[in-house]
Amino acid sequence: MKITKRQLKRIIREEKQKIVSESLMNWFMGDPGQPVWLKFAMAWSTAGSQTQQEVLKVFEAHNAGQPLAPGAFDQDLIQTAYDMLYDLLTEIADSDSSEMAAALEAAVYGE
Repeated sequence: MKITKRQLKRIIREEKQKIVSESLMNWFMGDPGQPVWLKFAMAWSTAGSQTQQEVLKVFEAHNAGQPLAPGAFDQDLIQTAYDMLYDLLTEIADSDSSEMAAALEAAVYGE
């Protein structure tokens, strides 16, 4: 299969953008001088829309007083969110963030 010069340039441009984006995220997440809220924002923005929607479902259920048993949500997405966000939420250490971290933990491990 042949590719044109234009297609090759587009592929290179897309791959370069991926590398730059990943490098920026790694820099933001790895720099201890970055504010934790910025790290959280970067993690949230890279979580993906399906994961974000599932997390919002967890928070809505928590706020409505519904049980957050494992299996009530898409466990793969919630585990991904937990892995990405839990430590950052506990590091923020205000009451809302602590409550959000507890809700994620309950959705993954049970109440």
